[in-house]
Amino acid sequence: MQITIVNRKLRREAALGLAWFDPDYSLIELDPRMTPRRRLTILIHEAMHIAFPDMAESVVDRKSAMIAKLIHKDGYRRNRDLSQFDF
Repeated sequence: MQITIVNRKLRREAALGLAWFDPDYSLIELDPRMTPRRRLTILIHEAMHIAFPDMAESVVDRKSAMIAKLIHKDGYRRNRDLSQFDF
């Protein structure tokens, strides 16, 4: 599966991130105006929507926040822009 990450101001959508799922190609849109820590949380949140499309929003919220906190606590930081990758 290919997932593309696009930075786009999501003013009209009133969101910080959006996920578009397709078995062959998925898209995550992130608002570039976030702090790096918030971006990590939102990126994980949107990736979880793609990985677990039937998961309830409340569960995605809790789990993505927990994972982002753990990753950040372990010292991971954003240091380059990865716009496309394959699993």
